[in-house]
Amino acid sequence: MSQIDPMIEVFVFESQQLLETLEDVLLEGENAHQLNDEQINEVFRTMHTIKGSASMMGYDTLALVAHAVEDLFSQIREKNDRIGDWDKLFDIVLIGTELNK
Repeated sequence: MSQIDPMIEVFVFESQQLLETLEDVLLEGENAHQLNDEQINEVFRTMHTIKGSASMMGYDTLALVAHAVEDLFSQIREKNDRIGDWDKLFDIVLIGTELNK
């Protein structure tokens, strides 16, 4: 029986924790039909961390997806661009988080 690389175990554990936090924030926003500045920053930071960890582990596709979400939330944050259809955004990001579990 082969042993799992400890680095992979740490990556999976930390990613699961981050995805749970992300899901909580998005579900709160979904209930309110928007995200506040703190929640937008939390999503950005979470995706930034996932992107960096995935890149370090060589999971380029995951890093690319995380980078795209990070860029989207960076644009929302920096341009103070509050989109009109938060529900579609929540659906897209929540679907992405489910695919990574």
